[in-house]
Amino acid sequence: MRVVIVGAGYAGLLCAFRLRRRCPPGCEITVVDRSEVFVERVRLHEFVAGAAPPTHELAPWLARRGVRFVRGSLEALDRRTRTITVSGAVIPYDRLVLALGSRVDDKSIEGAREFAHSFDGPLALRERVASLRDGHVLVIGAGLTAIEAASELREARPDLRVSLVHRGPVAPVLSDKARAYAIASLERLGVALVGQTSVRAVTATGARTDRGEIAADLVLNCAGFGAPEALSSLGLATDSLGFLQVDSMLFTSDPDVMAVGDAASIEGWPALHKSCKSAMPMAAHAADNIVASLRNEPVAPFELRDTGVCVSLGRSDAVIQSYAEGRAPDGPVLTGRVAVWLKEMIVRYTTWGLRLEASQRLAYRWLRGPRHPTLAAESVA
Repeated sequence: MRVVIVGAGYAGLLCAFRLRRRCPPGCEITVVDRSEVFVERVRLHEFVAGAAPPTHELAPWLARRGVRFVRGSLEALDRRTRTITVSGAVIPYDRLVLALGSRVDDKSIEGAREFAHSFDGPLALRERVASLRDGHVLVIGAGLTAIEAASELREARPDLRVSLVHRGPVAPVLSDKARAYAIASLERLGVALVGQTSVRAVTATGARTDRGEIAADLVLNCAGFGAPEALSSLGLATDSLGFLQVDSMLFTSDPDVMAVGDAASIEGWPALHKSCKSAMPMAAHAADNIVASLRNEPVAPFELRDTGVCVSLGRSDAVIQSYAEGRAPDGPVLTGRVAVWLKEMIVRYTTWGLRLEASQRLAYRWLRGPRHPTLAAESVA
């Protein structure tokens, strides 16, 4: 069995390590990624504000576990011959797992691709932030990513003016109580909230909105998720947003191809919050289903019980919103230093989970059970 995994983020790596632990001898596992490092995306808001790079070299990490690494970009998928083309090289597979993640939506707003920065280019964003002196940073959106970015920048760089411009509610995945706390914390930090405002275009000097021009030295686009452009050329079924449509077992329209993480849209499910908390369970489950198929055992439907969300508000404050059974958001709320500590433990668990699975000592685990019917994807524009 030759298993090829395209994408070396949280989902791709966990899938590879779990397969290495569970697959019988002789199973060849290959991971493909255009970068030579794994990036802890959940820490990118810290990185752009001046923290150490949250990266790990892929090749030695994978090689120690007997996983082959190929650096390159996915160019083509030939389903008839069961091969992919990666930067000109042809790689055969028996099972293919697509873990290509997502990107910032830079198509919905005119000029966003040309003039706005995003976390898709963290190094350029960090360098631009470092070059600013007494400037204005305009963050588009008011979801969790935007909130973490604005609060982190404002706390680390008090010389900068930071604004959030958004048309919808702040942090729609939070309850009224948690949202009120987050807003109060942002205001304490000095982040300006420009609500009920739609950004029409990003320009070289700021943004054009339905309520006039907003001048800014740096525009940071956190206005939601978009599908990787490579997905549209693969000949696989996609949803209305361009993400790969998968069934409850995480198979695409091709039974030899699976999709996990942000790149996947589960048929019949409400939109999952695209993050490592859903990507890693999907990856582990996909690996388990591949192993089951190798053993001629039945594959199982994916289950995930979402217990809540957490958002940092700088280094000294945070909000954790738990979800009670059946509805979201409706559970208890933690704030302050306790929430900061717990948020850090949750963030660390993402890499701990990868390392434990890679060590073959402990398996990554997640809570299973009925999904929350009202849980929606982050809408941050």
